[in-house]
Amino acid sequence: MTTLCVVVCLFMGTFSNSAFVIDLVTKQVKSLNSFIPGIPVRVFAHDGDHSILIGADGAGVFRIDAANETLTEHYITDEDDERSLTGNTVSDICVDEYGGIWVSTCTNGISYLDPNVPDVRWIKHERNNPSSLASDHVNVMLQDSEGDYWYGTNDGISVYRVKSKQWMHFLNGKGFAYSSVVLALCEDNEGNVWAGGYGIGLYRIQKKSGEVRKMPRQNKQADSGISTDYIYAIYSEGDYIWFGGIEGHFTRYNRRTDVYTYYPIDCVGDIKYGDKNTLLIAGCDGLGFFDKSTGEIKWQQKFGDITLHYPVRCLLRSSSGDIWLLTDGEGLIRFNPENDRSRIYTTADGLVSNSINSVAEDSNGHIWFSTEKELYCLDLVEDMVINGNDLLNIGWGYYNSNASLKTKDGHLAFGTAEGALFFTPSFDFSKSAPVELIFTDFKLPYESVKAGAAGKVFKIEANVGQSVKKGDPVVIIEAMKMEIPVVAPEDGTVASIDAAVGDAVEAGAVLATLN
Repeated sequence: MTTLCVVVCLFMGTFSNSAFVIDLVTKQVKSLNSFIPGIPVRVFAHDGDHSILIGADGAGVFRIDAANETLTEHYITDEDDERSLTGNTVSDICVDEYGGIWVSTCTNGISYLDPNVPDVRWIKHERNNPSSLASDHVNVMLQDSEGDYWYGTNDGISVYRVKSKQWMHFLNGKGFAYSSVVLALCEDNEGNVWAGGYGIGLYRIQKKSGEVRKMPRQNKQADSGISTDYIYAIYSEGDYIWFGGIEGHFTRYNRRTDVYTYYPIDCVGDIKYGDKNTLLIAGCDGLGFFDKSTGEIKWQQKFGDITLHYPVRCLLRSSSGDIWLLTDGEGLIRFNPENDRSRIYTTADGLVSNSINSVAEDSNGHIWFSTEKELYCLDLVEDMVINGNDLLNIGWGYYNSNASLKTKDGHLAFGTAEGALFFTPSFDFSKSAPVELIFTDFKLPYESVKAGAAGKVFKIEANVGQSVKKGDPVVIIEAMKMEIPVVAPEDGTVASIDAAVGDAVEAGAVLATLN
């Protein structure tokens, strides 16, 4: 029997009858068999803040609220999640001074659960399951006004209806003429979602009715319509839909009058709100300030000491008012339009690449951004770049361009070639704790002088402390009636002589060491 006393309650575990809570004041006994099965309960541990951990042999670890004896978390083995318990045969639990939970098992070693690592989940395609993403290659994400999630993928659009927990799909290969590579999503003020992409043009989707309308293409027979099928950015404002791409004109479409207005601006990667008179445009010519009233644009290419030679992929207007530019080869640029100052983050700050793909700001003002394979978090207080892959305990992935989202409840999401990554950015970088460093071994770098063949030590040519050059003889061995020199592999100082004259040695035996 296993027991734990918490204030006025006694928690008791049994071999085959689950666990019980005994109120030491009222003498009432409550069984926890509604969520803990009738298997051996091996251990209890107090986790602070009225939380109790219960380890069961065969069912993992249960976390319950000690105040009301309700289950709050269940940790078990999940073969698809490398962060899960290594085994369910729990034998002991230890909570360390930092809140880390150490769980030993009878058959699968020890697991460590770090409460400071945020929840991470992946939204992925499941084979032959329509109730999942149509494709793992997520290029863009949108949370609409009803809280539903839209994923633009390499196989059309997948929509997750939160309330009904159901999926629906648009423009995908199974219900459409061909698979659509969707790169841009935007919701207008009537709840319609506009979608554009690579070679597919522009679509308007009415979520309630499911109606999909392809917007007409401008051509020799029709002066009105979209000017390109390669649409990378869409922005909605009142009755207007603004969009642009890698070719064709930057366009404003009036939904009320069905009128298109064209501006001689091409190579548009992103569109963001600037102020009531201005749109911010990311493009091949840098950062554009577009005057909505005149249709004129002013491009800025010089930031600090650099002049851009690569396109700006996308933009973020952060809560501080700064404009963040994601370049295709010159790093991440933080630009203050009020004082014209810039700070540029590159490989010199620890990034693996100067090509930046996506960016999002969390509720604490931290800037999260990605290169192709790495996710980073920027702590602006310390001006410090932190590897997000390490923080989240995830392997590197293929993060897509302009594929980030901050949800209404504060979660962040990044689109990758392997699905959508969601996590809670709950880090407090202002807190730190000393770490005790324990030395288990200490070695100085050295080179070994090894026998090249079996034989007998004939002569020692060098002494301890003597300086030798690469190729100098250190030991002479006799083998097959020949005297064979064993030489220094590098320049150095003889640290030790590990053989004596007359010793029989095997091939590969260490005869001396060099510092």
